[in-house]
Amino acid sequence: MSSFPFISLFSLTLVLGSMMSLSGNHWIFVWMGLELNLLSFIPLLTFSDLNQESEAAMKYFLAQALGSGLILLSALSFYLKDQVSLDPALIKTLMITGLLTKLGMPPCHFWFPSVMSLISWPMCILLTTWQKLIPTLLIFYLLNSSFSFFTILMLSMAALIGGIGGMNQTQLRPLLAYSSIGHMTWMLAASFISYSSSFIYLLSYIIISVPLMFIFWVSSLSLTNSINSIFSSPKMLLLSLSLLLLSLGGIPPLLGFFPKWLVLENLSLLSPLFTLVILLGSLLNLFYYLNLMFVGILKNSKSLIILPQSSMFPLLSPLTLIASLTLGIGPLL
Repeated sequence: MSSFPFISLFSLTLVLGSMMSLSGNHWIFVWMGLELNLLSFIPLLTFSDLNQESEAAMKYFLAQALGSGLILLSALSFYLKDQVSLDPALIKTLMITGLLTKLGMPPCHFWFPSVMSLISWPMCILLTTWQKLIPTLLIFYLLNSSFSFFTILMLSMAALIGGIGGMNQTQLRPLLAYSSIGHMTWMLAASFISYSSSFIYLLSYIIISVPLMFIFWVSSLSLTNSINSIFSSPKMLLLSLSLLLLSLGGIPPLLGFFPKWLVLENLSLLSPLFTLVILLGSLLNLFYYLNLMFVGILKNSKSLIILPQSSMFPLLSPLTLIASLTLGIGPLL
């Protein structure tokens, strides 16, 4: 109970910082909210008993400080662009680079898989969902109707890095980090079309990834976090994981297929070549999702380990059901 004031205080300021950025009417206020969010997340990051989380907190702080510095520099440049004749496109590119650094997106993704591999599963859930929310909304605003060569090159590189990088991973957390990079590519590509399609993809990714990481969190107390051992578990858990991985890969008629279909239907009319590149990246993502699932099926057929915290498994069934099914949304649209 002694840790409750500590966690509740920094969780409250974490949310407060995000709300400040979301409601700010100037880039300086947005920067202040992002800094409050950063300084609240680092104490939560180091609260676990894992020895490596101090290293992860330092890497995270340095990367976020770099992104914050670029955002602050570009925000101040908006004031000075008339006095020193600065190009607005250059200022916007600088702002996008700072947000990409905060998101862990290529070419500024150097810290993201490394930090993910060193932190606990609850912090992984926060890092891939809540911590990405405000920078993602800000970059949606900047990229909307800005279909330039720089953004196409950046998103094409992100799609391929997210696919190729995950194929070399034997640990779950870095693999999910590269998976997050691949899905962020689709979210940012959707911002070329409309805000609503970007929000739908972001919401769908959160609905799928949170139960998936929650299952890994539940099963990590008795198992290691390598791909070869995480699936040595009861068959009901294996079925839940398989459904979530297929949904994350965008296999119809699961939930993950609907936002990808929505983006493809509109983006293919805008740029067929760019659509082909992000489809190739998504195909690479699907390859290691299926590889992960097949490893689990083969491992489970040889051995069956009953986890000591199996009383939590009934909670996972409704989570998996909600995160997997389309609930008839696709045909209605």
